Amino acid sequence: MHASDAALQAQYVLARRAATFLATATDSCRAIQSVSTARGPDLPAALADTLAVLSDRGEAGLANVANALSGLLSSLEGSDAAPTHGMTEAIADCGARLDRLLSRWARVRAALPAASHP
Repeated sequence: MHASDAALQAQYVLARRAATFLATATDSCRAIQSVSTARGPDLPAALADTLAVLSDRGEAGLANVANALSGLLSSLEGSDAAPTHGMTEAIADCGARLDRLLSRWARVRAALPAASHP
């Protein structure tokens, strides 16, 4: 089966969007883990817990968003058709979750002493 140029263009655009989201999620997760590692036991327990939730592989964290995006991106790149509505919606949902987590990370990062910023 040969995909149309329009289908391939739609696939490319969505794959680029997903790859950008994935890179942002991964970079932010690494930054949070860097702060956690560098500050270690000096972090107040509540702040350490917040950082763990933000970066954790649990359903609410950046690592989960990155894992979901990785799977979606693999499926998208393995297809020879326009992205399905479900694929488009799933990537948009990951983007929205990423935005919420990045906003929370920005608030937490702003509350950290300057020396602990990555």
